[in-house]
Amino acid sequence: MKRINRIDSTGCQVLGQTYLLFKQKKIELAMSYMDLHSNQWGLLSEEGLVSIFGKERFFSDTSLAVEYFEDSILEKHKDELNLPQEISLDEFFKYKGINEKESRIISNYLEKVNFRADEKIISFGDTEKSIFFLVKGSVDVIIPISKERKKRLLTSTFGSMFGEMSLIDGSPRSADIIARELSTCFKLSSANFYKLKNDYPEITLNLYAAIARITAERLRAASHTISELEE
Repeated sequence: MKRINRIDSTGCQVLGQTYLLFKQKKIELAMSYMDLHSNQWGLLSEEGLVSIFGKERFFSDTSLAVEYFEDSILEKHKDELNLPQEISLDEFFKYKGINEKESRIISNYLEKVNFRADEKIISFGDTEKSIFFLVKGSVDVIIPISKERKKRLLTSTFGSMFGEMSLIDGSPRSADIIARELSTCFKLSSANFYKLKNDYPEITLNLYAAIARITAERLRAASHTISELEE
């Protein structure tokens, strides 16, 4: 509903009928860019649309709506999926193309840090330049849209890294990183990064290569998303 400026009673009836039709076909439906802070919320309530959908199916943006369905699917199938809850540091680096010997050396320069649910790990605009290797839990990447509004770009789960861009280009942090749940990271501070670089230049080069691969993957994913939006 991002570009909907006005909705009348007929529109509410059509949306309600569409929801019920989809429900009969076992198709889930939610509404984004329409919540209790929206100008149209009063009309939606009066016309019974909120009751038909349920308040839990209205979201301030599409990202949150998608997250709702992701969580619902994972909760429904969690027993059969038997998903792992964390990854070891050796496994983390193995998937990034760094062998066990190099991983053990890098681990000497890392600090293990735990974060509570909803705890901010990185703040937008910060000049601190550590890299974080996430081995347990998940984090949200959030950018400010305005003083009042923020947008979740994505959720990263264990096995991902974040914070590397500020270390590479020296610029302030470009997003907030907030723990979604109890999460564990291994932190590589900028001081320890440069110490590793001086002590083991070849290993640092391999770490740079891993960061470059991850950055390339993110750029390709962003390009794919942009091209889909343009179609």
